[in-house]
Amino acid sequence: VSSRLLNLPGKTISAALLNRKRFDTISQIPNPKSQIPNPKSQRHSTMIKQFAHLCIHTNSLEKTSHFYSDVLGLSRGFDFEREGKLFGYYLKLGVNTFIEVFHNDNPSDVVGNINHLAIEVDDMDQVIKVLRDNGYEATDKKLGADESWQSWTTDPNGVRIEFHQYTEKSMQLKGGTCVVNW
Repeated sequence: VSSRLLNLPGKTISAALLNRKRFDTISQIPNPKSQIPNPKSQRHSTMIKQFAHLCIHTNSLEKTSHFYSDVLGLSRGFDFEREGKLFGYYLKLGVNTFIEVFHNDNPSDVVGNINHLAIEVDDMDQVIKVLRDNGYEATDKKLGADESWQSWTTDPNGVRIEFHQYTEKSMQLKGGTCVVNW
């Protein structure tokens, strides 16, 4: 029995305890607080599908790739090129979950080097309507260079959030190189 510890926000779980029952993912570990129904969150619970990607700005694509790919074992989903030059890439973090990395000569211009949070949704129009109906600004739905629908908002703390709805042509699902002109 291993004595390794798994550190999660607010709790430490021993590997031995986890081995008593097999869990495929950390999200399957029972949380007593999650059993308490929240009527407000259940109203739109089917609106959010999953976490889509986290965008990181870096002044070294190579060092970032080394850390996430070579050290942590994430594989490349697809690359971003502009005028024939690599300036970013997606790293596969799950089936349809990614870390998006873009070159930025001054990454400190972005607080904490995290540019935005992206969340995958099933119905972009519904998300935009719900946001606007609740007094939040949301951009109109737009098909991005990666062939995914997107809309943007800002949370009350100033965190930029991109909502993503994949299409049959989405680079996140197909791979390849996304050539952009922005």
